Amino acid sequence: MHYYLKDYQTALQYYERYLKMKALYKMDLYSTEDLKIAIVLDKLGQHGRAAEFAQRFREHAEKHTTMYKHLLIGSYYAYKKENKKALEHLKLFSNENDFQYWILLMDTEPLFENIKDDPEFKQVMRVINKKFQDTHEELKFMLEQSSLP
Repeated sequence: MHYYLKDYQTALQYYERYLKMKALYKMDLYSTEDLKIAIVLDKLGQHGRAAEFAQRFREHAEKHTTMYKHLLIGSYYAYKKENKKALEHLKLFSNENDFQYWILLMDTEPLFENIKDDPEFKQVMRVINKKFQDTHEELKFMLEQSSLP
């Protein structure tokens, strides 16, 4: 939450606790958080450490096999401020269907601040929002037609 509020100092406090627990229990979870951690560290001037988390995120994104692969790769390029590559991958992701609702919040994500006003990014978000709404309406119709109470 503090990350999204751009309260990076507090966000880092929570991320540090998370990283200690992750190391203590030898957990390999939530690799997608590595990019958010990199952003927080960058904002707080810890650029070397941020680069390590960004690299780990990139490796995770490149190996990812779900529908979110291009979203992750696009996120990495947005972090690196390689906007053209970021938009290419976000466009590829926008071809996917049945994604989770949190994708609709991408335009509020601090990661995408450098491209959120770009017309191409706005178009990608329109496509994503329409697909989500279409799926929602289809599901609503199916449920209304079913015999479920």
